[in-house]
Amino acid sequence: MKSNILRKITAIALSVASVLTMFSATISASAAEVDTDTVAAVNDIETVSANVDTESVGASWNSNGSRGSTGQGIYWNANIDYYYDDNSGNAYNVTYSKGQGFRVHYFAKSGETLDFSKNSQRAFCIEPDKGVELTGSGKYTTSTDLSGIDQWKKLTDRQQKVLNYVLACGYGNYSSSKQYWYATQLLVYEVVAYRRSMVTFEPIDRNGNAAPQYGNGFLNPSKYLAAESGAETTVSAIQTAYNNMIGWVKKCLNPPSYADLSTSSAPAYTMSRNSDGTYSITLHDDNLVIDMGHGSST
Repeated sequence: MKSNILRKITAIALSVASVLTMFSATISASAAEVDTDTVAAVNDIETVSANVDTESVGASWNSNGSRGSTGQGIYWNANIDYYYDDNSGNAYNVTYSKGQGFRVHYFAKSGETLDFSKNSQRAFCIEPDKGVELTGSGKYTTSTDLSGIDQWKKLTDRQQKVLNYVLACGYGNYSSSKQYWYATQLLVYEVVAYRRSMVTFEPIDRNGNAAPQYGNGFLNPSKYLAAESGAETTVSAIQTAYNNMIGWVKKCLNPPSYADLSTSSAPAYTMSRNSDGTYSITLHDDNLVIDMGHGSST
C-alpha cells in the first residue's frame, strides 16, 4: 500500500555560492511489510532531486547559468544581527539593516535571459549570510545526488529533510502568490540557521533551547518586514502565508494517525477481500497529514 502525500517541484537558490533549481520532494505513507492480507504502514521520505548552481565547479557541474537579485518593494523594518552554525561547527554572521531591501533571487539556466519579471526564474537563498550578494554567472547540474555539494553538506540530514518540507509547502508548489515566496525564503533562512526545532518546528535559540520570545518565529514577518506603497504584496499577506506554512510543515513532521515513524512499531491492518478476489482497505488520517490543507484525509 502506498499513497503519495506530496510531489512537489520548486526552485531554490544557494545565494552567491550556489543555486538549486527544480527541487522535488516526495513524502509517502508506505507499506513496511505485506503478508497475505495484513499491511503495516510507516511514514517514509523518498528521493530528492535538484539542479544546482555554484561558483566553484566540481565534477558534476555541467552547464552555465546567470543569476541576480532585485527588490520588489519589501524591506527589512528592523536591524538584524545574529550568528548561526553549520554542520561542522563553523559560525556565520548575518546582518540586515533597517530600510535595506529584501532581495528576491532569480536564476536563469544556459540559453535563458535573466528576467526579473519571470516568476519561473525565482529562486531561494540557503546561505543567510550572503542573502544580498546573488549576482553574476554560475554553474548548475541536473544531478539528483547533492551529497558532494559543499553548501548542502553544511546542513544536517534533519535540516535537509525539513528544508524539503518547507519547499514542498511553499512558493512554486502550494501557491504561486508572491507572499508565499517571502514566507518560504524566511522559513528557509530559519531552517538553515537552526532557529527552529527540526523535530517540532517550534522556534529555538542558537543553543537549541525553546525560544517563546520569538513568538511564532525567529524572523516573524510582522516584526521584521515592511512594504512600500507599490510593493508586490503586503506584510499581512506574508504573515498569513508564513503562519500557514508553519502549520503545514508541523504536519509533515508527524506521521498520519494510522502510521508510525518506525517500521517495528507501525500498526497492522487487515484488508477486506473484495468480490473480484482483490483486497482493499480505507484508512482515515485523524492527524490530517495527508490532507495538508489540500484535499481528502482518507
